[in-house]
Amino acid sequence: MPRRHHALAALLVGAVLAACSSAPAPQSLTGPDAASTGSADPTTGDGGTTKGNAPATTSTTGQVPGSTTSSSGGTAGFTSGATGSSGTTSGTATSGTAGTGTTGGDPVDTSSVHLFTAKEDRIGISKGAITLCAHAALTYAPAFHTEPSDLNVFWTAINAEKGGVLGRKVTESYEDDGYDPQKAVTAAKACVAKKPFLMLGGIGFDQIPTVRNYAESVHQLYVYHTATVKGSAGNRYSFTPLPTVEQMGEGFAKLAAQKYKGKKIGILERDSANWAPGVDAFKKLAKSYGLNIVDEEKAAASAGNYTS
Repeated sequence: MPRRHHALAALLVGAVLAACSSAPAPQSLTGPDAASTGSADPTTGDGGTTKGNAPATTSTTGQVPGSTTSSSGGTAGFTSGATGSSGTTSGTATSGTAGTGTTGGDPVDTSSVHLFTAKEDRIGISKGAITLCAHAALTYAPAFHTEPSDLNVFWTAINAEKGGVLGRKVTESYEDDGYDPQKAVTAAKACVAKKPFLMLGGIGFDQIPTVRNYAESVHQLYVYHTATVKGSAGNRYSFTPLPTVEQMGEGFAKLAAQKYKGKKIGILERDSANWAPGVDAFKKLAKSYGLNIVDEEKAAASAGNYTS
């Protein structure tokens, strides 16, 4: 794989999640907890070290960001399409060549992974800028008192206080997906037309699977929010560091076992094939815990509210 995606992806993945978060913006990014592991530019071969450990348990599809080190330029450390039950992913690169990583303790050789051609090496990356684009349900932003500018507080601070990432100012734009799978593909196409380094997917169980398929078809690097692991087999250009819908279902079953064991439990769910795997995972684990599920109600996927 050309070093374009190795060198900057490890730096951007954590920042991408911060940009998609509704958490309050920090007062400043500078301070004792904002230490850098090196200021050199790994995309130009000037040395430097970049680190980005991620638990293997939270990365289930596509590429898994690992701990990456470069002694003479380009960085690497991405493993492809694997799920681990424990441990972290890691890799070492010299002169931009991918090394061997581990996922959940199993070795993964990434030395022969080539997802992009040399001509695609700098898409979305210029000498002074990095271009990102996200699809999001802007239609419902007013309900959360949110505007696109609110989602860019991280990049605004990075650009102002740090001069961007490795000397490149980050520009992120948004396309409205209407919280609808087909509109999401239209929004994704608009993003791809801007030739971004990364395309991002915000919250949207229903939108992400369709966009994930589109991203694979056009070889667009895609970082997305929580979605089903079902339907992601073989994906090479899209990944998430977050729990899957199925893992979320299991997590709620564990929570219910701790707080509501012995009580009557009802399930209210969205009637969607992209939500159902989470419900199924919940019920399967709930059964093993002996939880008392007495009712299950489905609201139409397009329902305006769930009060009925």
